[in-house]
Amino acid sequence: MGTADNLDMTRPVRKTLRAPAEFLGTLELLSAHEPGLAYGIRVTDVSSTGIGITLRGDVPVGTQVRLVFETGTVEGTVVYSRAEKGHFAAGVQVERNATALSPLRWAASLKLHDAFSSWPKTHVPV
Repeated sequence: MGTADNLDMTRPVRKTLRAPAEFLGTLELLSAHEPGLAYGIRVTDVSSTGIGITLRGDVPVGTQVRLVFETGTVEGTVVYSRAEKGHFAAGVQVERNATALSPLRWAASLKLHDAFSSWPKTHVPV
């Protein structure tokens, strides 16, 4: 069985490199059907154009949202949402105030750097 046979075609294709992250924040719905509704979120990854999150409720694809973090606020559109074990995973394409992603991306890259630098020095890639 070749590598192409093992691809998960249900996952979205990513156009930008995402750094793993672990931050808390709030998602506020901006769409007309439920304005003002908010969810606590956990950020799972960050790129220059979007954020991967987990949350307790389902947010429909196409919903306009505001994400509020300690470092700032961004607005965007939910581009995917799927049920996972005990939560929902969603992706938000950031459309407004993308510069607020910079501190999150910086912190995520530091976390990623710390993970690589903690590898044993005798580690030899295979």
